[in-house]
Amino acid sequence: MSRKKKKAEYEKYDESQFIGKTVIIGITYKYKNDRLLGQEQFWGKIVAFNEKDGLKVDMKHSGEIGYFPPFFELMEILKPGVYTLRSTGEEVEDPDYAYKLIHNTKDPEDVEKWAEYNKSKEL
Repeated sequence: MSRKKKKAEYEKYDESQFIGKTVIIGITYKYKNDRLLGQEQFWGKIVAFNEKDGLKVDMKHSGEIGYFPPFFELMEILKPGVYTLRSTGEEVEDPDYAYKLIHNTKDPEDVEKWAEYNKSKEL
């Protein structure tokens, strides 16, 4: 995708519609695009969502920040209700959005490295 097209895609979204909203993040890890390695789920309050910062989330409203790629097309509006995270059993009441990411790798060791990187580092 050209730089101009990418910029136009980001301009379609108004970051303010996401700030302060609760998001459930689901990450599916696959090996060579088919074998499921694992799944993780997180939740928190959206702090930023733009091309520069990516999806920046205050994890569980704890002050710990998680960083995820800025893929607006992965954001899905959720219906009101209580959602249970399969990976932790936590219940999240009335989240606003779901963000579902699939991470494909050729090296199973990358899965753990990538998960730890997103929990503690800026992309």
